[in-house]
Amino acid sequence: VIAWMLMEFSSLLHVLEHDVAAIVLGFLNPISVTALRGICRRGNAAATHTGCAQEYWRQQCPGVQGLVGGSSWFDFFVSQHGHEFMRQVRSRRLTQALHERGVKLRHDSWLCTGFIDGKPQVGSMSDVVD
Repeated sequence: VIAWMLMEFSSLLHVLEHDVAAIVLGFLNPISVTALRGICRRGNAAATHTGCAQEYWRQQCPGVQGLVGGSSWFDFFVSQHGHEFMRQVRSRRLTQALHERGVKLRHDSWLCTGFIDGKPQVGSMSDVVD
């Protein structure tokens, strides 16, 4: 049911007027907008290539005046900020998961640091927490 609702939402986002879609995207964080991209083809277009999506991703890249070549603002955001942004997200998620188990995040832990840095050899968050 949730997948269907998200697919319908992303399709709706694709047909909304530019101003309305920009307001909707403005309430979402980059993780949520990126998730919308993966739901369906129309969601990908709505969250990446429409004018309001380009404006959303441009606002996520303060201080940059324009793009060189044919890349999109989403591609630029990912290349410039994606890794650090995801480090922060993984750190928050891991801290919360450890807290739920009564344990604190240890920055001297190879597993914790590896997970936060996105190293595939440490496994998933559940591998690290358990």
